[in-house]
Amino acid sequence: TLDFHVFQSACHTLNVGQRLLLNQLLSHWIELGYRREDIVDVPGIFSVRGGIVDIYPPNSSHPYRIDLIGDEIESIRTFDPKTQRSVACANSIAVAPASETLPLLSNRLEVSHLISDLNFAGCTAIAREQMQEELSNIFSGQGVEDLLFYNGLLNQGCLLDYLPIDTVIALDGKEEL
Repeated sequence: TLDFHVFQSACHTLNVGQRLLLNQLLSHWIELGYRREDIVDVPGIFSVRGGIVDIYPPNSSHPYRIDLIGDEIESIRTFDPKTQRSVACANSIAVAPASETLPLLSNRLEVSHLISDLNFAGCTAIAREQMQEELSNIFSGQGVEDLLFYNGLLNQGCLLDYLPIDTVIALDGKEEL
């Protein structure tokens, strides 16, 4: 699970009237696991066409269309992903990560210690080289085909970290535990 503090710091809100640095925002969305596509029709995708930016956050039931004038958000609207037509106006968008594995936002110092402690003795030379190359690619901002393979290494969070401190958890069925 993604560390709660990493998740919390990655979430952000965009508001009508807000000024933004578009290239910086788009780079940040890529770090959050979003993919740039021509058409936004599923969660985790964004697109840019001139002064129009579409994004479909996974924490939303619908995508958003942001109209920019220069570097200012003029309007925000929801739209139908099938027809691509605007549905309703909105004042803001809450954007959450699109991926559970966010290596560029992880605590690199902690992760580098974990990686340096990995024992590749039981691996073939080919497997060891592939993992070392993929880990190097991950931390240089390049993608790898199966990022989820490294989820346990990169994400040291726990689902319980997302619950309030006074949460009561009841477990039932000791045979299944």
